[in-house]
Amino acid sequence: MSSSASVQKDAATTAALLPIGAAYVGAPGDLLENEGFTSKPNGFPSVFNPATRTAGGDLHTVQPDTSGKTLKKKPFGIYYEVHGKGPIKIVFLMGLANSCAGWLPQIEYFSNPKNGNTDKYSTLVYDQRGYGCSQVPSGRYRTSDMGHDVLSLLKELKWTEQPGQVHLVGVSMGGMITLELAKIAPELWGSITLISTTSGQGLGEKELAVGLPPLRGVSVIAQVIGTTMFGIGDQKARVTNVLELLFPDVWLSEKHPEDPKGRTRREVMYDVFVWRFKYSRRAPPSGILSQIAAVTTHRVTNAQLAKINADISAISIVTGDEDHLVNPGNSIHLAKNMPKARLVQMKQSGHALPLQRVDQVNAIVEETIQLGIERSGGQPKI
Repeated sequence: MSSSASVQKDAATTAALLPIGAAYVGAPGDLLENEGFTSKPNGFPSVFNPATRTAGGDLHTVQPDTSGKTLKKKPFGIYYEVHGKGPIKIVFLMGLANSCAGWLPQIEYFSNPKNGNTDKYSTLVYDQRGYGCSQVPSGRYRTSDMGHDVLSLLKELKWTEQPGQVHLVGVSMGGMITLELAKIAPELWGSITLISTTSGQGLGEKELAVGLPPLRGVSVIAQVIGTTMFGIGDQKARVTNVLELLFPDVWLSEKHPEDPKGRTRREVMYDVFVWRFKYSRRAPPSGILSQIAAVTTHRVTNAQLAKINADISAISIVTGDEDHLVNPGNSIHLAKNMPKARLVQMKQSGHALPLQRVDQVNAIVEETIQLGIERSGGQPKI
């Protein structure tokens, strides 16, 4: 089957061939066999629509910084894809131990030719260093280092030539990196959307119970790492634990609205996660551990948040009331110190809001971008 023919398949056909939401609408049923990690261990399997990709699909080389900002002496590669060809540029920054595939619902919306967005937006997704299709540099990682990875990529794409032309959307660790970017180069960003994230340890600036990750989240992450590194436990238990960590039980127990078999969201999401695990490249445990080190040492002070509030035209903060990875109190802390920001607290919602609350998240991102454009004086240059 040709690529052009496969992308013409409708959602119903795709759902019959692949787990619902596993890959782009119209993806061929043999995508796993043709493009998956097991078939092409040295390739770059992608869940995104090849018809909308306008750049990337390979590695961008991050060069060592002579000032030592990246803490790396050797170049390494960051996997990325650009979709759409519009003047409004969006960077989606993924979180800990997850690939850019987690942004599929957002790319399906913001780079969709059927709704006209492919001519309105250019969207960038990439894998963080240490995971997915990106390479795993040795040594310590910091969220500021990972911010410089993004800047390096944006410079190659020539997305930094005009101030205020790029909009950042970060979830979890990706939100932490977004805050670092807002510190490093505030003039570049038209807006920032912070989802399920934190300014890090307060060191007296926030309550200790808020700054620390919930015990349930720490326990599940430890189990996942143990399974990956030492073969402890089995796949079913690992995937089930991750689902329970990312999504509320009530939501998982609901019937999936698009499943023809009438299964629950838990059953459908289980199939998606198992399929993605088979499809995606394997990251060595050192990459995940280095990402965890970056998260645990991340800190943006109240004074720095105040400066971000002054520098960035539009800010949105989004959290779920049942987030078991990042205490929702962290979003309240962010909003308190960035009074310009819009705070959205979603009910019966967990950590993985871009997957659980797709329409709401897409709408918030779009509204935040539009507000940033209006406050900066008009449309971006085409």
